[in-house]
Amino acid sequence: MATEWETAKECYLLHMAGKGCVKETIAVRRVGLERWSAFCEDRAENPLAPPPAVVDAWLSSLYRRYARNTVCGQLDGLRAFFRWRREFALLEAIPTSKRPNVPIRPYSADDVRALLAAADSARDKAMILLLFGSGLRCAEVIGIRMEDVDWPAGSIRVLGKGSKVRLVCPGAAVMAVLRAYVGDGQHEYLFPGRSGHLARCSLWLLIERLAVKAGIDGGVHRFRHAFASNFLALGGDVGDLQKILGHASITMSLHYASYTATERALAAQKRFNPVDSLLKGDNNEHMDAQFLGVIQPAGDGHHVRYRRHGPADAGGDTRRSRRPGDTLPTRRRVLRTRP
Repeated sequence: MATEWETAKECYLLHMAGKGCVKETIAVRRVGLERWSAFCEDRAENPLAPPPAVVDAWLSSLYRRYARNTVCGQLDGLRAFFRWRREFALLEAIPTSKRPNVPIRPYSADDVRALLAAADSARDKAMILLLFGSGLRCAEVIGIRMEDVDWPAGSIRVLGKGSKVRLVCPGAAVMAVLRAYVGDGQHEYLFPGRSGHLARCSLWLLIERLAVKAGIDGGVHRFRHAFASNFLALGGDVGDLQKILGHASITMSLHYASYTATERALAAQKRFNPVDSLLKGDNNEHMDAQFLGVIQPAGDGHHVRYRRHGPADAGGDTRRSRRPGDTLPTRRRVLRTRP
């Protein structure tokens, strides 16, 4: 006989399915709720009406075992469950989660070339180019059906988070590679597998294997970062990027824009550095550093001699001996007042 907790849990998961949540999200919520119920049962507490002390102990156990992102996901799931049950008093006992910023680690152009060189089959190369040219998520790539590909228009219909459908255009070169890979195949999915389509873990392992072979850090989601950063660097609009990537809000798209602006600023700083410009002469030759008044240490480690460079006849070759730890004399500031 099902308990009250089991009935409430299954009704909530059916509610999520009715809202259009994908099965992966429902599976994650199920695991989180089962962890919560197991924790409460070990302490002989009712998971539907826990005291605040149990919630605090549960959070402490999560932080000891899982990463911060995982803990935030567990908190979001539990808060959503009690919000569905309209247990507003319990919501005050469960703290709100604040996820850390996702680090942007895009593949460089050389990394993608190395992955393509490491790929052995036409399927692997087509998959790499599709990921790099569209910024699709892992689940979106493996879920593409043959009927979703519009070859004349050069577009692909994908099913994203929240069962939202959108169109992407990977580009003429990617579509040509996909066409050559598919050939006259009569499969249901673009990338078939044993269970109909290629499994998510199989795609992860494939990219990791190719990355190890290429000598770089792997990761399927790095293709999404690479597409977004390159799209903005080439002049793309942030609003267009939100539509292409399927973001519910523009926050993550602005995160990519901030990363691209930072990379552009760092490249500009290296190019227009004032020190590099100062050390170059009229004939693009480096000036002698001794005319810049640079103080360079020289010695045996016990007595350090500081030489102030300058023209010898101007008395610039003065030397003095100091021990490590001694401080150089400083000029005192004189405060002057107006008469």
